[in-house]
Amino acid sequence: MEKRIRVTYEIITPESAEMGDAEDRGWEDEGGHDCTPDKWDVEDGLTAVDIAVGYLQDNGAVHASSSCYHRGVWYSTSNGMDMDGTVTDYSYHFAGEDWTEGELKAIYAHMTR
Repeated sequence: MEKRIRVTYEIITPESAEMGDAEDRGWEDEGGHDCTPDKWDVEDGLTAVDIAVGYLQDNGAVHASSSCYHRGVWYSTSNGMDMDGTVTDYSYHFAGEDWTEGELKAIYAHMTR
């Protein structure tokens, strides 16, 4: 049983923005980051929720995809513009059915405070 967060990216250039689209998008980490607590996490009292929230925050995820919780909510970065006007954003998606509704709601509560 694994609890994973998969990562996508989207690159928007000034030219692609004029066309109303992204220059490129796809998987940054399709396999995902495993948030399943190992024995050391358990000894430290960490849960999958703690690990997921830490991972999201450490990677700059600040926006939920919805103002209301639902099982498919994902979280995105807001990375500002490069010198050439290019914006690269990352989105974090909860993979699989191993995440419980309670865990996902707790993560949402932490991330939308």
